Amino acid sequence: MPLSAKSALAKDRVSARVIKSGFMQHRHFAYIAGIISRVSPDKRLEIARLFADYLRSTNDNFDTFRFLAATGIDTVEYETILRDQESLQFYGSKGKTATL
Repeated sequence: MPLSAKSALAKDRVSARVIKSGFMQHRHFAYIAGIISRVSPDKRLEIARLFADYLRSTNDNFDTFRFLAATGIDTVEYETILRDQESLQFYGSKGKTATL
């Protein structure tokens, strides 16, 4: 569940003391998620996944599933997609692909 604007700003003030300036914060993630939520549902998952992959590298506290939920994506469905992909293929210790 996305935070209210007031809660997001309060959270950013607290985390700003801990995180170096220049890192993306919750308010940035919430803003981006709000824009993605307006994209048509058939393209929303693809766009949200691309953003989530990048945003994860900008802040160690980034929560992918919370971000996806804020974009309006059913995270249970997303977890199922990930689980199905992992069950079909995994990488061995030497980088070789193995099929289950």
